[in-house]
Amino acid sequence: MAPTHPLEIPEILFYIASYVPVKSLPACARVSKSWYQTFMPAIWKEFKLCDNCKVPRKVIKSQRHLVQSLVLINLSQGPTPFTFPNLDSLYVFGPIVGTTKMILKHTSISHMGLNDLRPSSGLWVKLLGFLNLSRLELGRIKIVEEHTTAFWQLCTHLEHLRIRDSEIVDRGQLLSMRFPRLKVFDLRLDCRHQSAPLFMDFLSRCPGLATCEWVVDLLNNDPFLPRFLELLHAKTWPDLHNLRIARRAISQVNLSKILTGMQRVTSLDLFCSPNSFKRNVMKLLRPRFSGLVALRLRSVDQTAVRPMAQKILSSCPLLESFQATRINAVLVAEGNPWVCLGLKDLQLGFVFDPSTIRHVQPRVFDQLSRLRHLKELILWTNGLPSDMATTRFRETVDLRLKNGLGKLSTLRALQRLEFDFSEQRMGNQEIDWILEHWRCLKWIHGILNKQNPEVNRMLRKRLMDHVMATTRPLEIPEILHHVASYVPAKSLPACARVSKAWQQVFIPATWEKITQGDYNKGACKNIQSQSHLVKSLGLSNLPQEPAPFILPNLNSLSVVGPVVWKATKFIIKQTSISHLRLSNFQPSPDLWVKLLEFRNLSYLDLYRIRVDEKHTKTFWELCTHLERLRAHNMDIVGQGLLPFMVFPRLKVLDLWQPICSDFVVSLFLEFMSKCPNLTSCEWGNHPLDDELFFPRFLELLHTWPDLHKLCIRTREISKDDLSRILTGMQRITSLDICCSPDSLKPDIMELLRPRFPGLTVLRLGAPCRREMCPMAQEILSSCPLLESFYAALIDGTLVAEGKPWVCLGLKYLGLWIAFDPSTIHHVQPRVFDQVSRLRHLREMYWWSNLIPGKAFQETVDLRLENGLGKLSTLQALDLVSLGGTEQRMGNQEIDWILEHWRSLTCVQGTFNKQDRGLNGSLSNRLRDHGLVVTGDFDYDAFEEEFSEEEEEEEESLEEGEEEEEEEEEEEEDVSEASSYGDTDDSEHHDTS
Repeated sequence: MAPTHPLEIPEILFYIASYVPVKSLPACARVSKSWYQTFMPAIWKEFKLCDNCKVPRKVIKSQRHLVQSLVLINLSQGPTPFTFPNLDSLYVFGPIVGTTKMILKHTSISHMGLNDLRPSSGLWVKLLGFLNLSRLELGRIKIVEEHTTAFWQLCTHLEHLRIRDSEIVDRGQLLSMRFPRLKVFDLRLDCRHQSAPLFMDFLSRCPGLATCEWVVDLLNNDPFLPRFLELLHAKTWPDLHNLRIARRAISQVNLSKILTGMQRVTSLDLFCSPNSFKRNVMKLLRPRFSGLVALRLRSVDQTAVRPMAQKILSSCPLLESFQATRINAVLVAEGNPWVCLGLKDLQLGFVFDPSTIRHVQPRVFDQLSRLRHLKELILWTNGLPSDMATTRFRETVDLRLKNGLGKLSTLRALQRLEFDFSEQRMGNQEIDWILEHWRCLKWIHGILNKQNPEVNRMLRKRLMDHVMATTRPLEIPEILHHVASYVPAKSLPACARVSKAWQQVFIPATWEKITQGDYNKGACKNIQSQSHLVKSLGLSNLPQEPAPFILPNLNSLSVVGPVVWKATKFIIKQTSISHLRLSNFQPSPDLWVKLLEFRNLSYLDLYRIRVDEKHTKTFWELCTHLERLRAHNMDIVGQGLLPFMVFPRLKVLDLWQPICSDFVVSLFLEFMSKCPNLTSCEWGNHPLDDELFFPRFLELLHTWPDLHKLCIRTREISKDDLSRILTGMQRITSLDICCSPDSLKPDIMELLRPRFPGLTVLRLGAPCRREMCPMAQEILSSCPLLESFYAALIDGTLVAEGKPWVCLGLKYLGLWIAFDPSTIHHVQPRVFDQVSRLRHLREMYWWSNLIPGKAFQETVDLRLENGLGKLSTLQALDLVSLGGTEQRMGNQEIDWILEHWRSLTCVQGTFNKQDRGLNGSLSNRLRDHGLVVTGDFDYDAFEEEFSEEEEEEEESLEEGEEEEEEEEEEEEDVSEASSYGDTDDSEHHDTS
């Protein structure tokens, strides 16, 4: 349903609930029904049970179905005697009577934590029957010799193991076992425990390890690092990309061995020795910059880190967490801009020159102001904590307005600020500014005014007494941005007038995306005044020349023609764009040459564009800089230098040519063969041209080792071709194809089955065949990451009696569910139970068999008496299609839809096919609430039109045959007359 109010949308309410304090959640649940449905689960989602708990056991029992995470802390009376049906995680702290019985009742949990208790003898054996258990955390637990074998067997089922100050007495059968499922291992031991060598042996038997944290006290003197490097270079962990090693200094040689041994690095947390940071180490680290997400490098030799820290911050676009001991402020001010705009955690020690600090610090703040997603900012002084107290004030960051603090007003998401050992001199003006601009700030650590203790005490009291942003969720920028994404464009200016906090969010949202169809001077002046806020601009059918001004932050530009030739001048000036779309537009001769200077351009979208032979060379040069190319109905005249070029940056290619020549098909095939790093390919072509494309495509499949997304339209793929695709692609995450009737066979499923864990999109446009039924059910119950699935046919009985669907993150679902008429009333409610678990579903397509005259019992019946009420959990549903299904809805069903599916915006199909008048009134009711309602396909009218067309074709054929017979008779008469020679000229002329 079209949202009448953004604060009634479940997604926004869930987002608000994550920021509301626990004490305020019950008050929020009393606002309305929609708020009650959101905030009641938020209240009971995480529940702590201890001796001081004031919640009566009866209330806990009545709301236990909402509890997903349960924490038991030192219960003297023992845990509750009842179970929690939807419990997902259980954590136990302290010795509690009856803990083992409580744990064994909840076999569905996936996370478990045990701390400060002595497990019973049969616990580890019974945990082997917990099929969903994937994460285990142990704190101060001792596993005796009798239980080690059962514990190691349990670890073979785990994906995440975290051990803190725990001890395992004996190896047991460790040396004869392997742990292929384990991906995350976190070990932290102090000097009292001597189990580090045993855990090193355990680590060597985890081939699928992706994250390793090793925090062991140096007093153990365990030979961890030599053994770890030995296993690393033996490629024991090919998928290892997150590494943390603490409490030991790593030398330059060992650091270089770590970087060469890890094939991919996304997170690195190390404490380096004084001579670690050299040029050769940076050479090894520099190729990993593009994929780094977290980097924490602490070193005693602070001077070596200074230039490297600036280089890292200006070269790692995906960086989210960074920590370095020191960085030279002059290098930051004069260096390249930081590209890590998504940084959330920053820990730095800025070093200033006393003579230039006043000029350098504002430019340092300019760099920091670009980090709009920053949540934690820790500003250290020049050194380690031992020598911080001896620093002078001029060498630290001065957080005062006169020194440029006002430039940090863009850090609206900041939650934590630390400035230990820095001599700040803040006053009331700075505190007023902090309370006004940093509304999400929850934690400040440091002395606000070191020169005057009384002023410092007063400022601290002001901050503690002030009601921070946690009590006002609707002023938090993250929530307001989420609200702005649902507010209609016409209502954005009204929202900007609510308050200052709303103005700072909704004014940029108003100007962020501009579509200027009717161009006039007034609109030109308005855009020019807010040019710094415009990020996306669309120009269509301009009658005059666009304005000559520059949009400095423009990211996306779309030009739809026909437009005047001078529009090229406007395009050329927008050098900051990364996405350019040209449609029905005849480019000027110098456009392709000028686009070569656009350094940020990575996505080019072309529709009905013709590239002349003179410009083909420049066009192919431009493609060498692109990462994504979309070409629909495009015509390229010449080949240019294509045979001698390579396109290593291109990763996504989308080609759609409905009707094109063999030359264009062969040209694009050669272009595709020059893209070695292609990851996604979409090809749509005329079926007649596929005879040239598809064989050549199968030959080139080995050319793209990283290809994992494939979409081929307008062609039915045979069984042999499909098997070649599945064997040729090393990894598959998205597959969108149209299969022939004989494609989906058991041997094809054997090739597809190993790809189930990584599949996110699967669309099989196969004809309606019974062979598809068990395959569709198996796919839905075996692909946990699936987000989009379309299949032609699935048996309702198999869905009802089969395994539960594991694709709980599914967003797009298209199915034709076939029911047996004798069991439809019992089977359909159980099918709705499966669908009700898909809480993230946005688009749902219920199809029929596209054959006129099918019985009603074979389609889904969306009525309350048949179980429609079970689908109330689909609160994110945006579109429902009932294509071809014969529904018999009434006013009760429409009332139910309006009450429960509040995010619904579009409905396709007929609500009541038996009563046309009632169907019209139901459609009007939905339209009055803002929904878009489109009718269904009329098969009867289609049959009548089709029969009429056939009759007309038969009549035209009969008339054509009669005319041909008459012409043949006339030709015979003429030939006879000419043979006897008794015809005069006039008669011969008339006959001819």
